[in-house]
Amino acid sequence: MLGLNMFDHQDNIGECFQKSKVTITCNCRQWYMRTCIIMTVFGVCVICWCVYCTILIVRLTQELDDLRQSRDRVRHVNIPSNGVNSYPAPEVGLGDLGVVDSHLYVERTLIHQRVKRSKKDNQKPTKMRKEKKEKKKKTLKSAHFIPRSGLQPQHEHNYNSTIEVFRLAPWWVTTDSPFTVAEHGKFRVDYTGTYLIYAQVLYKHARPFASLGVVQHRPDTPRDMLQSIYCRQEIPTGQDRQLSNTCTLTALFQLQKDDYITLENFYIDPEITYSVNSTYFGAVLLS
Repeated sequence: MLGLNMFDHQDNIGECFQKSKVTITCNCRQWYMRTCIIMTVFGVCVICWCVYCTILIVRLTQELDDLRQSRDRVRHVNIPSNGVNSYPAPEVGLGDLGVVDSHLYVERTLIHQRVKRSKKDNQKPTKMRKEKKEKKKKTLKSAHFIPRSGLQPQHEHNYNSTIEVFRLAPWWVTTDSPFTVAEHGKFRVDYTGTYLIYAQVLYKHARPFASLGVVQHRPDTPRDMLQSIYCRQEIPTGQDRQLSNTCTLTALFQLQKDDYITLENFYIDPEITYSVNSTYFGAVLLS
């Protein structure tokens, strides 16, 4: 009986040892898993903190660099409300916070305006250069016409007669003329646009109702659809009819290419003085 009890006691000891071994193994595994989870969370937190600190340091560095670069420029900025028109920017201090804030505000405003200006300049450099070149190429088109030399005072013996004696003034450059002088007193338009046209005729021994007209013509277009202007010099009854008289016209015309202009007399038997200073015609292409 004693032997059997000893064997039973040994079996109980073995079972207890195995149970304690299993318990210790489970506890080690739980401890290891908990430790790994804690270390992982800690590592993630450390990485996030490092990233945040790096971003913060980069931003502070950029702001300090901008402040250093613009400090000299801010010193010359006028700020009437703070009374620092003629004073250099003070050092940063507790007693100067108002002035420093004002300088920072002006500095940021100037930087913002400069960035916007530079963007606009970068967007349109080629276009601006082309416009400048076109402006240089464009010259004012104009012409002044005078009677041909050697002409004597002439009588016109019919109504509505075209004056056919003009030529381009010799001191005028031919390439600057917007007109081409055609036959029978016609001035053909070479450029479409708005023209300032002027004309003057000196009538010698003026007749009653002596009239001058500048008339626009266009192929296949009724005359009443085009522009014309007139100057009529009426001689009052009882006045000396041997006096000379002038008709002067100035007007704006909207002309198209291949239109033509004529100067017309609207009185029978007028006597015109063909001198350079008294009878002439001209035009300026405005746009």
